[in-house]
Amino acid sequence: MFRIFSDLGQVVTTLVPPWALPFVAGGFLLLLLLPWLESVRGKQIKGAIRRMVRAPESEHSALARRALDLAGTRRGRLIGLVQEAIRYGQHSLVKEGLARLEADPVGRSHAAKLRERIEKPAIRFRDPIEASVRIEGLLGEGLVVAAREQLDVALAHFPTDPELEALSRRVP
Repeated sequence: MFRIFSDLGQVVTTLVPPWALPFVAGGFLLLLLLPWLESVRGKQIKGAIRRMVRAPESEHSALARRALDLAGTRRGRLIGLVQEAIRYGQHSLVKEGLARLEADPVGRSHAAKLRERIEKPAIRFRDPIEASVRIEGLLGEGLVVAAREQLDVALAHFPTDPELEALSRRVP
């Protein structure tokens, strides 16, 4: 085992002069330090958002400002901020983070992917029977507004279905 380290040391000293070894080691440590600092900053941002969720309403704006200040304009930090804000339902923070991401030309594609995560998916029906069953279920639960929204979509897809027309007379 010791021989491996000895051989490795000999190879390094033949490739790099002994006076340059401290500079090479320092550069290597610097390369390791930068990603570590970014991960620490990301954890600070996520921590500020989690504290914001538990904090009283009066402290929300200060914690949101802290998270945004920590993120700055760095793309990776902003993506982490928006993902964490989506997870905890902090809509104003999501909006601000996405606005900052869209200001960066490369960040626009990331912002579009994050917007897909938060946007309401389109209602799709395979056939009018599925639509009728879904709408009947919503009416049975007393969700009249949701039933009306789904009925409008279903009628747009299947305008001549008699069952959907009968439902449209029942749903206010």
